[in-house]
Amino acid sequence: MKQVKLVAVLAVALTALFALGASAASAALPEFLPVGTKATFTSKSGKGTLETVGGKKITCEDDTNSGKITGAKTIEVTINFLGCKAEGFAANTKGDAEGHILVTCTGQLGYLSKASKDVGLGLKCGEIHIEVFGDLILILVRFKNLGIIGLVTPLNSSKTGPFVLSLKQTKGVQEFTKFEGEATSSFAESALNSGAFEQAGEETSDEITFSEAVSIDG
Repeated sequence: MKQVKLVAVLAVALTALFALGASAASAALPEFLPVGTKATFTSKSGKGTLETVGGKKITCEDDTNSGKITGAKTIEVTINFLGCKAEGFAANTKGDAEGHILVTCTGQLGYLSKASKDVGLGLKCGEIHIEVFGDLILILVRFKNLGIIGLVTPLNSSKTGPFVLSLKQTKGVQEFTKFEGEATSSFAESALNSGAFEQAGEETSDEITFSEAVSIDG
């Protein structure tokens, strides 16, 4: 009888441990796998537009990017926007060639919806100082909280790529402005010639290829 009771107790304990382990694993998602990967990546997109709620736009013909995974949910990336214009003139970050906007950003994975298993990537860049028509027009772009958030696909598929980051906006408002459970909105904002900042949204689609097989699990 004692042996039966002992087996029953062990069974209950193992079940509890299994449930706890599954819960802990689930709580860690979304994340990059395999655990500890430091894979590098390159990515590219077609035409992109940053638009403010007031209708001001910065457009770029395409971009080329390079970066690396830095943690279970995080990345670093350098983005080189090409063929950029604002106010009808070529635009560039200070010291860069005409039409080139160069930025460095950090990224973080998060759930847009746990129920539908939609995962997003928030990109937060340092302040971007843009010159237009020489330095007659100056634009400052900055990022609040997680920055700009887009949908990442596909999930739960181990491969080098392509993965797609889709950023959508309507009249300066990003499609997604927070991860599920976040209390504070995330967005970009832009100011022209030291004027008032206006909320801004980015529209583009980026294809990402990793140096080794990676899965974005969610």
